[in-house]
This record gives sequence, C-alpha cells and structure tokens, in this order.
Amino acid sequence: MRKDTYEIAVIRNQNELAILARDQDEDVRRAVAENPNTFPEDLSVLARDENWYVRAAAARNPNTTQEDLSILAKDEDRYVHRAVAENPNTFPEDLSVLARDDTEFVRAEVADNPNTSPEDLSVLARDDMWAVREVVARNPNTTQEDLSILARDDNWFVRRSIAGNPNTTPSDLSLLAKDNEWDVRAIVAQNPNIAAEDMAILSGDSETLVRHAVAQNRNTLPSILSVLAKDEKVSVRADVAENPNTAAEDLSVMARDDKWIVRAAVAQNPNTAPEDMYLLARDDNSIVRNKVTRDDMKQITEESWDRIYDQMADLFWSKKNPKEALRQLFFKEGLFDVNLQVDSGMSIERTPISSASSDESGSFRKNQAAL
Repeated sequence: MRKDTYEIAVIRNQNELAILARDQDEDVRRAVAENPNTFPEDLSVLARDENWYVRAAAARNPNTTQEDLSILAKDEDRYVHRAVAENPNTFPEDLSVLARDDTEFVRAEVADNPNTSPEDLSVLARDDMWAVREVVARNPNTTQEDLSILARDDNWFVRRSIAGNPNTTPSDLSLLAKDNEWDVRAIVAQNPNIAAEDMAILSGDSETLVRHAVAQNRNTLPSILSVLAKDEKVSVRADVAENPNTAAEDLSVMARDDKWIVRAAVAQNPNTAPEDMYLLARDDNSIVRNKVTRDDMKQITEESWDRIYDQMADLFWSKKNPKEALRQLFFKEGLFDVNLQVDSGMSIERTPISSASSDESGSFRKNQAAL
C-alpha cells in the first residue's frame, strides 16, 4: 500500500527515502525533501527538482549542503529564496545576495538569520520596509550603532523590538522610556540594561501594564518596589509581592492586604518573615493558606517552639495560672487554636491549625519532663 506524505516525512530508512526521492508524485518528493533523515545526496537531487515547492523544502532541510544552498540562492522562485534565507547553514555570502532581494519577506528572513553579517544587517536596518527593520532590531548581531538608529525609527514596532534587545544601550533605553507608545515603555521596563533612574520614572507610569513590567523585573531596586507595593492596582501589588527583591517590611504590609491574591503572592516569597507566614497560615482564604508549604510550616513551628522554650520557665514562675498563660502563648505563636487544652500534668496535646503539622499524625506533644 502506498504511503501518505505524513508517513514519508518520518521515515528513517535512507534507502527507502532515496527511492522515494525519485518518485513521480511531486508531493512524495516534497515529503522526502522535508524529512530530516534524508541524505545530502538525495537532497541534492531534490534541490534541482522541476517543482519550486520541492526545491523550497530541500532548501529548508538542515542536511542540504552549503553548495546546494548556494545554487538555490540563485533560484528563479522567491519562495525558494526565502527557504534558503531561513536555513541556518546558508553561507554569509549567499545571505548577502539575498539581503538585496526584491521581495520583502526574503529580506526579512535574511535579517533573522544568525549567519547574516553585521554589514548586511546594517544595510537591512535602513530598508524601506518597516517589517524588515523590525527583524533587524531583534537580531543579537546588530551593532549598537544600528540599534541606536533604529531606536529613533518612525515605526513603533521597530522601537519596541529595540526596547527588548539585550544589546540596547542604557542611553537608548532612556530615550525609549519616554516613548509615546506604552507598549514600548513596557518592554523597556523589562530590559536588564535599564538604568535605575529610568526604572523609577516608569514605576510612576500612567499605564498599568508599564508598572506591571517594572514590578516583574528582577533587577528593580527594593526602593522602587516599595513605591509599587502601594499601587492602586491589585495586580501590580501582586507582582511586587512575588518579586524576590521586595523588602521584608513591604511584604509584611502586603501580608495584610485586603485582596487575597496579593496575600497569596506574599506567601510564596522567600523573603517573607516567619511571623507573617504565621498570619498567612491562618488566613481566611484557603488559597492563601495552601500557598504556605509544609517546609514553611516546619520552619515556623520550629522557631515557635524555640521562642516558647525561652519563655516557658519565666511563665511557670511568674504566672498565677500557668496553664492559661501557656494556652495563650501557644495561640499567640499560631500553633494551636483557642480550644487548646492543657491537662493537670502540664502535658500539651492538640492538632494544630491549617497545615501546621509537626509530624505525619498532625499532633504536637510536649511535656514538662522534656523541658
């Protein structure tokens, strides 16, 4: 039974592929040309096929030799040219020819190819079509001189790509931080090269999504995050609560935020203080409580026991009703609820609140002999 093109595209047997590369059906030959297991020798045959889409498929195949790619770069069909421009194995010299192709989408593919030389990228940075310049703006091989030119491009899509390029200089990012398009400013706020003073300006941007980007940036200073911790938008405060640079003092304030999504984010921040974790472990919202992990609770309970031991001796000698004082102490530490019972032998046994369990049974037991 004859194989369909999908089956041919995944065949691994090179001998079978060699036979199918010479099949009368052009769709079969195209499927062979697309197969990553096809030998270069068979791709060389397909690179000279009478049908342009077979040649284009061969031009995209990573196994096609650079010599055959050079031949295909001179093909009469523009779609074949585009396929050659997409191939990461294409010679820089052939890309240089295609960089001057009459077809816009061919030049755009050249601008995206990692083998394109900085000199050809410089030519494409001045292309009449903004779609070509936008791709140049994203290319990591584009020189800073050309990036600086594109930072002042009339098209905001081009400027947005410059804002996201990791090679864009802080001075050009400073210019783009004042761009009229909020999309551009938001991308600037995510760039790791942005200066602190520009980040501070963007933290006060009128557009919520720009402030979001500032709050999400892992290079944002704690002082800037402190301002955004008081933002009117709940989602911005939640982003601040997730940022590992946020100070413990600000996290403490947000642990008491009236929106549960902010408190849930605080519960996941590694900088949140244990005393605020106690609070979040007893939150009215189950989602917030569930964000406090077992490891968090283990640390909380261990630190709580340490504090209890420190206070235990004074408590027994100074209080008229040590059992009641002990019950209040445990409740204050967030280990047990108000119904904690202390028996006459001063043993304490109670299931802790929420997920704050010290062992698999979920019970705590401490007695006077252990002190």
